[in-house]
Amino acid sequence: MSASRALALDHLTAVDATPGELLDLAAGAGCQAVSLFLRPLPVLSDMPAFDLVGDAAARAAFRRRRDALGLRVDLAYPFTLAGSTDPETLVPALAAAAEVGAAGVNVLVYDRDAGRRVERLARLCALAADHGLSTVV
Repeated sequence: MSASRALALDHLTAVDATPGELLDLAAGAGCQAVSLFLRPLPVLSDMPAFDLVGDAAARAAFRRRRDALGLRVDLAYPFTLAGSTDPETLVPALAAAAEVGAAGVNVLVYDRDAGRRVERLARLCALAADHGLSTVV
């Protein structure tokens, strides 16, 4: 017996795509989901300008396109915890991730202080859960 597996197109695979274009590419490739950036990363110079965190109209358009194509959002990112990151500052991005239908968020942890790293990651996980999101580290 073979189990069916859902495929997701990751935004890193099509780094030059807007979120809407990523949905179109995923549907065209036969994927059932996407994992996407909510904002471009400065280190990825090919990423176009978009802001799913600060732009409610962009989130609404993304949801409409996602629904029209019958796709899911597996993960949203980036959620980065460095030594100076206050997890509370990530609440708007968590809310946006939930609004676009993400199942979870991808967290990158770059804090060298083990105690602070555990404390802040636990707080971010709790905040994510408050928004109905799972956490992948």
